[in-house]
Amino acid sequence: MSQIKYKCLMIDHDDTAVDSSREIHYPCFVKTVETFRPGEYILTLEEFMNACFYPGLYDYYTRILGFTKEELDLELEMWQNYIKERVPHFYEGIGEILSDFRAAGGVIAVSSQSHRDVISRDYTARLGFVPDLIYGCELPPDKCKPSTYSIDDACREIGITPDNVLVVDDLRTGLEMAKRAGAHFAAAGWSHFVPEIKRYMRENSSVYLDDVAQLRNILIK
Repeated sequence: MSQIKYKCLMIDHDDTAVDSSREIHYPCFVKTVETFRPGEYILTLEEFMNACFYPGLYDYYTRILGFTKEELDLELEMWQNYIKERVPHFYEGIGEILSDFRAAGGVIAVSSQSHRDVISRDYTARLGFVPDLIYGCELPPDKCKPSTYSIDDACREIGITPDNVLVVDDLRTGLEMAKRAGAHFAAAGWSHFVPEIKRYMRENSSVYLDDVAQLRNILIK
């Protein structure tokens, strides 16, 4: 029988478990710019991912495109409706790894900037199960990544310490959360195609996973 190396896997959702930026977030961004700033230059997918990494999409909308509060509210509504109508695909092979990890006694927690209802829907629709714990954007801002709240709460719920938690994330907020909490971290390099993001995560992560298959090797004996 398989043995697990960590009691809890805390995995990010967008661009770590599911290929959502390519399938959902970028097309929605294009639609947003076309709607609110027709004729404005539209970032390429690589430029969009880089903007999300730094300084952040909110900053891009407000500082570069000059969105008003009313436009930001409408953009959020558009984004939420766009997500409701589309279920992203999980990266190939990740579903089997997560299922095997659970079958071996592991706890799957999700810490994400997506809403818990969206995360539950994606897992149910694509993998046929719901994560044991979900920490989404419905939490107050001070409890979202890079806050350690999700790790601290998961440890309380499961009865473990942070050194029994492996955080897998494609971005620095997950990396910072793991470091602050004293949990292990592995970068989801399989989603990286922007050189700046890839370089930063590789240089600052103790473990960098180039493909999904490597996740099994560090999770299951």
